[in-house]
Amino acid sequence: MSSVEDDIRKEQREHLRRMNTKEKAAYIWGYYKWHITGVIFVVILITSLVHDMLQNSRPLFVDILLLNTSAGFDAEERLVEDIASFSNVDTKQYRINVDSSLYISEDDSVPPNPVEAASAQKLLALYAAGEVDVMIAPEPVIEGYLKAGIFADPETVLGAMRIKELTEKGYELYYRKLSEMTDPEDMEEPIKDREVCIGIIVNNSRYLSETGAYSGLSADSGTNVIFTFSSVGQHLENACYFLDMIAR
Repeated sequence: MSSVEDDIRKEQREHLRRMNTKEKAAYIWGYYKWHITGVIFVVILITSLVHDMLQNSRPLFVDILLLNTSAGFDAEERLVEDIASFSNVDTKQYRINVDSSLYISEDDSVPPNPVEAASAQKLLALYAAGEVDVMIAPEPVIEGYLKAGIFADPETVLGAMRIKELTEKGYELYYRKLSEMTDPEDMEEPIKDREVCIGIIVNNSRYLSETGAYSGLSADSGTNVIFTFSSVGQHLENACYFLDMIAR
């Protein structure tokens, strides 16, 4: 049996020896194309996995969510580059996450469609995992999450000096009553109502307007767009740099 196999191999080698380079390539491809395709697929898969592992192994600089952005908005890469440049961050060393894929229903009277429902689930999952530092969204979306406990007080995060600089540039703080943010069933005794700062109105951000994140954005916009810090954010100081950038 082995002598027959040897004869076959010898005949194949002789056959290949008489071929030119192009013919040899066609011959090998004809016999081994599935093996070669499989090897190429495995190499690509391993390369992709290694690349993703290396990418995700970098420490995170900031996690940003832009909700309900204008149709056609695709400037996530630009935002990452601009944040890195403004904050002097080396993206080979740190990750900057900007996610504008979520769309949350702005009308509570209408049942959410599948995209809105999936976005709402993902949003809560991200907050539960502590993977949000900043969320920017239209006011109706913010109102829908007042009782979720996901907003940090900007006055506490930024400090008096930064707040003063923002107000001097024409930015307004966004307040809601504590009673709107509290479920009566969770309270053991009545609360003394007061206003709580939960965000910053960024309608006059030239940067957000120029990038097309929110079309028609201006100080006179009918609907406010609100910048919020996450109550579970792990990189809030870096999130402050992002606010500084869009509020220039």
